[in-house]
Amino acid sequence: MRTHVVLPDDLVREIDREVGKRGRSQFLAEAARARLRGAQLRKYLESGKPVLDHRETPGWATPEMTSAWVSALRRGKWWDPAKEPPDWWTDYRPDA
Repeated sequence: MRTHVVLPDDLVREIDREVGKRGRSQFLAEAARARLRGAQLRKYLESGKPVLDHRETPGWATPEMTSAWVSALRRGKWWDPAKEPPDWWTDYRPDA
């Protein structure tokens, strides 16, 4: 979509130095998307809704399991906590 936007001259010169005149639209579109993502994230974080529900995440069912997951992560062992833990998980579980 084409649109008309008024920008300060010094800002346009800076953008042109960075990406060139033919890169303005893409630069401004990327900047607008980044700003919108930030605003959406801020709005979500301010809503107080949990990012992940620990009850639905096998690796984070208890504080101890979460701690073990972090310990494994720090040792270079990683898995998606929303999926069932891999076989090596028992090496890091405090109750194993």
